[in-house]
Amino acid sequence: MSDNVNQRFEGLICPRSKVALAPVEGAAFDASRLVKIARTPGSPSGNYGAGDGRYFLTAGDGSAYGVADGFPVLMYPEKLVAPGNNESVDLHDPRYEEAYEEMGHYNAVGEKGSTNIADENLDRLMGKLDGKSPPDTYPSPEHKWIDARHDALSQLDAYSYLAPLKGKRFLQLGGSGSHAVKALMAGATKATLLTPMLGEARQGRALAEFFGVADRFHAVIAIGEELPFADGTYDAIFSGGCIHHMRTEYAFREIHRVLSANGRFAAVDPWKTPLHTIGTRIFGKREPNVHCRPIDSGRLAPISIFSKSMVRRHGPFLRYIFIVLEKVGILLPIDTMLAIGKLDDGVARTFGLLDNYGGSIVFAGEK
Repeated sequence: MSDNVNQRFEGLICPRSKVALAPVEGAAFDASRLVKIARTPGSPSGNYGAGDGRYFLTAGDGSAYGVADGFPVLMYPEKLVAPGNNESVDLHDPRYEEAYEEMGHYNAVGEKGSTNIADENLDRLMGKLDGKSPPDTYPSPEHKWIDARHDALSQLDAYSYLAPLKGKRFLQLGGSGSHAVKALMAGATKATLLTPMLGEARQGRALAEFFGVADRFHAVIAIGEELPFADGTYDAIFSGGCIHHMRTEYAFREIHRVLSANGRFAAVDPWKTPLHTIGTRIFGKREPNVHCRPIDSGRLAPISIFSKSMVRRHGPFLRYIFIVLEKVGILLPIDTMLAIGKLDDGVARTFGLLDNYGGSIVFAGEK
């Protein structure tokens, strides 16, 4: 087996047992005797099968995880075991249910994006990056690195908290891989996208190829509640708009585990406010086919596992207006959005409303 293959799968572990996994070529591994781990009747099903059959990852006990299109599929419900194995999994378990229910939607979005990268509106994913921005300045100039228009100030806070990225190992939790690609352009030595969606992994790889950093980009099919990485694997972890799809009591513990000493984590998500409730009732959700449970104080509480933490809120009044504008295709420049956001925050701060009514939240922690 080539060194390149071993390097690509280095440091991966079983998401449940945490036992180290080793790659084995399909031709040298009899996968025909293996079956999917038993599932509760009526559970939604994934679409990964046994992978593409070229490689498997095994803990040496006869069980294995498949590799689909070059991406390790390290979700416990996708484990391959010998017939008669007494392990079982319920896909209505809150760790898995949302990911499996949303696979159809996000796989379709990712597949579309992966086949049309050059035709995509890359501003939505990558800001104004052109490969010429000095990595030492990350995340400045802001209009080049920031892409989340209605969450621009929160994303800037999160990026600044993680900076500098030069020489660091970076993990993106959820999404299309844009933040992992940006991290590589900011000087990270390695960047990994973790997502339960094969379509998103493909889109991330296509983005990495488009921006010329594919040699340091990796993607793994997995969930934030059960990270398939050894302890201390990453120096910086970022999640943009995805933690609210996870069970934070599991995800924060796992994030803390895989961070290196003094490693940092930052995330941007919607915060539960009255305006969110009213806005979604009037205008609908941004993505009608998926769950959306904004972060609230109870779901944020497990961040206490970090030795240091930071929480800020932005966008109390105008955030939802700009979400509606974006839905109809009206996109203002990032510089304009940042300026409007600061004005919005300033008005709310004057009246003591920002901490309770900011609809965009950035939360971060250091190990």
